[in-house]
Amino acid sequence: MIHIACLWSRNNVSVNFGVASNGQSSSVLDFGCHADLYPDISYLERRETLTRTGDSFNCLSGEQSIGLMNLDVQGAEQEVLIGFENTLKRVEAIYCEVNLIEIYRGNALFPDLNRWLRVRGFQLCDWEFSRAGWGDALWIRSTLVPRLPRIRRVVRAILFEPPHQARRLRSFLKASPVGRWIRQRVRSRA
Repeated sequence: MIHIACLWSRNNVSVNFGVASNGQSSSVLDFGCHADLYPDISYLERRETLTRTGDSFNCLSGEQSIGLMNLDVQGAEQEVLIGFENTLKRVEAIYCEVNLIEIYRGNALFPDLNRWLRVRGFQLCDWEFSRAGWGDALWIRSTLVPRLPRIRRVVRAILFEPPHQARRLRSFLKASPVGRWIRQRVRSRA
């Protein structure tokens, strides 16, 4: 099932989504340091759209657990996660982009996002940052972490070493103990 929507912390908020020249940097938020770090990237156009919360999607309702939530929403990660407040109770792991500096104006900073997720029962298991101040992090529900031995070493070795992130994630899901655990959880729901 494919849904096209601008996810946010509240429903029906009118936002101007910026479509970036490289596609990857498109965001609801304006460029912060991004403009200085990547001067060749700009917004080509703005598209006015209404927001939806993740919890508002019927396909996410129910009692089944969700193995992995993967977010890369260009600085709006915490706003999007707030919109998944009820769904998060069933999520076992979150992998998302994080920022140490204001890459986008008003983006959540890594320590704040980590604190917010910790209050909701997630433990930070690994992270990696670029020299530009953005990176990726993995949180796993605290009650599940003891069942995942050596997770920090495994995740660092598999997710944060070359090659490209999509291939890393695929390889991670195929080969690692965490990946086997996620696949087992998915199979048990099928």
